[in-house]
Amino acid sequence: MMLFNPSLDALANTGYTLNWTRYFSNSQPEAEVWSNKKTQSVLDAPYNLFLLIAGVTRLARVTRPLNEGEVETWKELNYQLLQFKQTTSHDAYQLHFEAMHIILLKVHPILPESEVMEQVYRVLQDGSSILGFPDPPLGQGQD
Repeated sequence: MMLFNPSLDALANTGYTLNWTRYFSNSQPEAEVWSNKKTQSVLDAPYNLFLLIAGVTRLARVTRPLNEGEVETWKELNYQLLQFKQTTSHDAYQLHFEAMHIILLKVHPILPESEVMEQVYRVLQDGSSILGFPDPPLGQGQD
């Protein structure tokens, strides 16, 4: 919701950067985090997943090429996303991950737009398979 409605922005009063040290530290093993409802107050998921969503959302708002610090942030967010994808098997969370993957691709610091679009299509196929839909044909939905 923060991406579409800035009045719901949980990042509005946190200054320009998040506390990345705290953000990327994890005091509990992932298996314990996912099963512990006390750590899942936002989206029924661990708080660090909410922070990942917030970080990806913030980076997605950048409309110019990423600067050096933002590229480092992009790398950290992408790494954290891959860690979540590898340690979580819940389909509902996998859809969150695929959506964040697409958003990170949108601001990829190196890939040309044509390759970004190819990768977005692959991620959409992954999301479709999670939902049990057949793979969308290439180009469907494009005007």
